[in-house]
Amino acid sequence: MSSFIQNPRKALRFPLQCGAVVHGSAGPEFCTTVDVSVLGCRLVAAQPLSVGERLFLRLTEPRTGHDLGVGGTVVWAAEDPPGLVGVRFDEAGQAQVERWVDGIAGDQLELLHHERVPDRLGLTTRLYVSPIPTEPPALGDEEVAVLRTICRQRTVGDLRHRLGADWSRAQRALFALLTRGVVTLDQSEAGDPRTWLEHLEGLKPATAWDDAVVEPR
Repeated sequence: MSSFIQNPRKALRFPLQCGAVVHGSAGPEFCTTVDVSVLGCRLVAAQPLSVGERLFLRLTEPRTGHDLGVGGTVVWAAEDPPGLVGVRFDEAGQAQVERWVDGIAGDQLELLHHERVPDRLGLTTRLYVSPIPTEPPALGDEEVAVLRTICRQRTVGDLRHRLGADWSRAQRALFALLTRGVVTLDQSEAGDPRTWLEHLEGLKPATAWDDAVVEPR
């Protein structure tokens, strides 16, 4: 068995909260992105969007005012929290998306620093939650389950053992949480896991992984 896990994400994903006008089957809707990469984005929609639904998106980055018009497809939709969906951009618009993302990253170099997540993690690597922000971020159901487990300050190996058969989804959620800064590898940046547990208490667990009582050390 390998002594490390690989980052399954194939593109840098920046935590950009862009305004988005999304044209889908129900007509135009205003949404907000959670993060963006050259391959796609995650966004929060007020009205449900269905997996497989074709969209046209107009994204506007608030700091620079740069906008992007691109087609896309809904590839997943979370049940909890409602409205959180993943969109894959059309290949035909790839060059345009890359220019848009490169322009924003060039103006905001701190985004490149934020995205410095390792390509792989050793199984003995310790995981910590960051301090909970005043307005906690929207979390997918797998992220909720992974975050609850990390509140025990487990190692990557412990996390993989605990989440068992659901490890593939959990691994993607772990690297997403690292990218968004919700989870950190640096103990000096760690927050109090009890505050996260209080916030997560009322959220729906993703799977049976989550049914055990989590007691922070």
